[in-house]
Amino acid sequence: MNNDTFAHRRAFYLLKKYSSYTWCAEIFRLTKQFAEELEQILRNPPPMFSPVLDLDEMYINDCWHACSKMEEGLALILKTDRTTGYTKFAEGSGFPGSGMYGEADRGAPCRYISNSHTDAKYRALGYSGDYRTVSSGLFSLLEQAMVLETYENPTIHIGPDSIWSHPESLNNRFWPRPITDNLRESIYPVFRGHPSQLPAVPKSDNGAPTIISGEEVLITGIWQPEILKPLDKKTLALIGGIQSYCMNFLVQGYSAPNMVPESAYELWAKTGDGPTYLKSTHGAVRWRLLWADDRYGKNNIPEEEKDYLRSAPPATVASLKIEKSRIAGGQSCSKTGYWFTPAQANSRRHFKEGEIMPEIGSDYGTTIWQWDSNQG
Repeated sequence: MNNDTFAHRRAFYLLKKYSSYTWCAEIFRLTKQFAEELEQILRNPPPMFSPVLDLDEMYINDCWHACSKMEEGLALILKTDRTTGYTKFAEGSGFPGSGMYGEADRGAPCRYISNSHTDAKYRALGYSGDYRTVSSGLFSLLEQAMVLETYENPTIHIGPDSIWSHPESLNNRFWPRPITDNLRESIYPVFRGHPSQLPAVPKSDNGAPTIISGEEVLITGIWQPEILKPLDKKTLALIGGIQSYCMNFLVQGYSAPNMVPESAYELWAKTGDGPTYLKSTHGAVRWRLLWADDRYGKNNIPEEEKDYLRSAPPATVASLKIEKSRIAGGQSCSKTGYWFTPAQANSRRHFKEGEIMPEIGSDYGTTIWQWDSNQG
């Protein structure tokens, strides 16, 4: 099988890109900026935002809880603990927006848009009310984070009973909007997926480690699937006779996914109605290690990643330092000073580095301690 077609090169590049520290750090940056600006509005609410409701407080608390998970995951990814790092990051990424956009996508009332007052004030801040129309202002930050997360999420296989995601889908725009490509690019510039010239895919090594679908992944990296046995005539008639497969990014400690034939994906992509998700087409394959992910040794970020966020903000991602300015209750204090939590009135107090931040029982859920900018 030819392992170095343009489609293979593109898939290999995008799998590395969407699983990278740089890509995950941008999701975190956008979510954190959204949380900071929304909290600023909550602390000094304009007339249209008053009164501040318990629902508003719950939402900002959820945002900071998600940021805390992402921040923890990023630090672990940079320390090369990918298994725990990707798991922690996935617990936070996408969560702040799920109550806004995820419920709207399913036609259900949004979790945080429960009454006319809340709806009006969030719309005044730029919320569009539907993930198929572009939000602006403050909510464009959250929406961009959600867009990036839709690429990152199917790239990394960390869920139980995962099913292969076709690498070609990584080059598609998952965010279907009734807007022109030019407008889309001006709003979401990181949609520029890959350079026109792509490096060759590593050659498959017959002596490389292999695993079967369902077995534990031993090494985080990009794996190449191989057919174990010929497909039966019934399945061939359903999906067509031509079979070619491509690689996926698998994470150590999780089970290797099953496979669906590429032609089944193509049929589903064209018609919206195909056998891709029929269990009869899911099958075990042999996964062969193609590229072991050894990025970020000694906290170094590969030179290649500087191009991952074209037209991105001027912040130098390679030198990004994760400083915990918000810490969940039960975790250790990151630096000595004054902290407070919205979960309790008059909560400002002094903590020493390494001291365990207490959890406070309240209606806000998880206790999030925040660094007080006024250390006087």
